[in-house]
Amino acid sequence: MDRSRGTVRSGRPYRDCRRPGGADDAQRFSNSKEFVSGLKDLMGPLRTVHQVHAPEITVLTEDSASGIWAVADRLSFPPGAPLSVLQGYGHYQEKYARVGGRWVITDLRLTRLLLEPTPQDRPGDPTRQ
Repeated sequence: MDRSRGTVRSGRPYRDCRRPGGADDAQRFSNSKEFVSGLKDLMGPLRTVHQVHAPEITVLTEDSASGIWAVADRLSFPPGAPLSVLQGYGHYQEKYARVGGRWVITDLRLTRLLLEPTPQDRPGDPTRQ
């Protein structure tokens, strides 16, 4: 996604899941292909950098688990958009289930701790390239 190659990895096992985005901050999808398509729609022409680290995984049962991952991301918008840059910090919260011997993500939520928007019309903005 961040390398702007026109493709997004669809190998991650998503199933009957939600992802952040949309008016209610959750859109449903049922497979990896739907997830990738929705992500492309959400990110569009943006240049992005995402750093996801420090996982805390909790095994709930033999076939279920939950996890929280720290995330920092930076979205650079094209000229003409209201924002130049949106820098965010927060956590991805995920739920997992083992289905047919394979772990799948069943829920994915992004919780924001801080958002730092930079307006597009900021003169001399060093973040624009």
